Amino acid sequence: MTFESGAAAVASAISGVGLFGYGLHLRSRIRSCQHWPQTTGRVIQSALETDNGYQIRVTYHYTVNGNGPENPAEAVVDRTSPGGLQYIISGMILLVMAVLVSLYPAHAATTLP
Repeated sequence: MTFESGAAAVASAISGVGLFGYGLHLRSRIRSCQHWPQTTGRVIQSALETDNGYQIRVTYHYTVNGNGPENPAEAVVDRTSPGGLQYIISGMILLVMAVLVSLYPAHAATTLP
């Protein structure tokens, strides 16, 4: 195995593990919110910001059982999101690539006469 192919395999494996782990983390958070109480809310303000790419800012107000929730930063608008799946799939692809690069190293280039 050449240095380049070894470095590619290591980089692919590290990236794959990171993406896979992040995807599992997101899936876990989505599963945990399935048991949260559900309520309706009122959108107070919404805006599309384009300073660093596209980002939607939504300010909303809601109550649960007549009280403000314990941690409003943890509120979700849609509890059915497939969040994390794209990271899990990307991580798996990178891990397979790392294995393939490790099993089938690049051959030394031959020169023509």
